[in-house]
Amino acid sequence: GASLQMARLCGAVLVSVDFQDADLLLADLTGADLRGALLLGANMMWADLSKTEFDDNGFGASSQ
Repeated sequence: GASLQMARLCGAVLVSVDFQDADLLLADLTGADLRGALLLGANMMWADLSKTEFDDNGFGASSQ
């Protein structure tokens, strides 16, 4: 759904900055539910990367 896609998108942003600082910032700006969704998105992105990064057909091929 759209909320899951948003969590994944926000997760991509989070992993590009220092994770501890990002978590502290989100704790100040958002409720725990939203922060949890963002962190879940980051975790899912890492899982996707680990599955596709070394695919023989190139990055992201297994998601097509």
